[in-house]
Amino acid sequence: MITSVELMSMVYKIVRNSTIKTVINGDVYLAGTRPLNSTKNDIVIASLAVPNDTLQSSVILVQIFAKDLFLNNNYLPDYTTLKNATKLLTPLFKDLYLNNEKTYIDIEYQRDYKVEGVQEWVSVIRLKTRTINN
Repeated sequence: MITSVELMSMVYKIVRNSTIKTVINGDVYLAGTRPLNSTKNDIVIASLAVPNDTLQSSVILVQIFAKDLFLNNNYLPDYTTLKNATKLLTPLFKDLYLNNEKTYIDIEYQRDYKVEGVQEWVSVIRLKTRTINN
């Protein structure tokens, strides 16, 4: 059985080995390891439950955090960073098959939203995974 940590690690390596650091000023983290009150534009890889089925279906979330811009005495979303990071990462996961892990990854959807309580937005790329359980 594949675990959620293994799935997150697969996606983490793909994101980390991309050129994403040319777009963000922060780092790439696994869920729960992003520094509290980070002032950087970071990426966090998280997962949902992984069932113990013959074909394990799961969801991995690639969360791109972008701090708001302060312009003319107003906070505005940094849509440029969100757009550029999302456009850089989405092709990496289009119909991806990892042979050694027997895992298929594809994009389910993407959406942006405001993070409550802080001046930042997040772009979430929701990946669906399928792994053959041996």
